[in-house]
Amino acid sequence: NTAKAVMEYVTEHIAEDISLTRLSEVTGHNNCYLSLVFKAQIGVNLSEYIGRKKMERIRMLMQNTGLSIGDIAEQSCFVSITYFNRFVRKLTCMSPRDYRLSLKSDS
Repeated sequence: NTAKAVMEYVTEHIAEDISLTRLSEVTGHNNCYLSLVFKAQIGVNLSEYIGRKKMERIRMLMQNTGLSIGDIAEQSCFVSITYFNRFVRKLTCMSPRDYRLSLKSDS
């Protein structure tokens, strides 16, 4: 199952740069086909799935480590702190700092 293989790869390599090109190389399918098959089999856009998995990792690092926001961005494979901030804000409607504080208050 192509989608299952992609999901396993994403889970195992979430701390790395995961691009559609890389996933195409791993699965042997072209980008368009891979995106269409994933959406058809899973019901979620591939980039959205990867974003959710990245956010799970960020949440885990924020809750379970004392790493700085910059270190969390780096360990989540964001080359730019600006892009990391934008990514977290888009998914949580909060800055990374505020999101981390909200996680601590939920505990």
